[in-house]
Amino acid sequence: MRNPLLAFNALFVVLGAIALASSAAYAQEPKPGKLKVSVSRPEPYTFVDEKAIGPGSQSIPLPEGKHSVTVANYGFKSFRQDVSITSGETTSVAANLEPDGSVVSGPSQHLVEAGTNCSSSDP
Repeated sequence: MRNPLLAFNALFVVLGAIALASSAAYAQEPKPGKLKVSVSRPEPYTFVDEKAIGPGSQSIPLPEGKHSVTVANYGFKSFRQDVSITSGETTSVAANLEPDGSVVSGPSQHLVEAGTNCSSSDP
């Protein structure tokens, strides 16, 4: 007859080894960092590593390492900056877009000079 205590000890060793292996795998996965992009206007669109993120200021979780940030809007010079993200930390970028002087078509098909404000009451 088998010794039940020996079987229990063997099971305990196997479960302990599995727990240790899974915790080691979990511990090696780096915690993401965060990129905080502040833009000077609400309309510009943010891209990280050529992937569209969204309009306006953004807070984006990113894996550790180097990333490329682009902020673009019609009628403005695009902003581009390379950033290094550190695990568990926040990296901030301020994108102040400057008008490029071009004339662009507004949402109601009126021509407006880039960088100027126009209201819906304009003809």
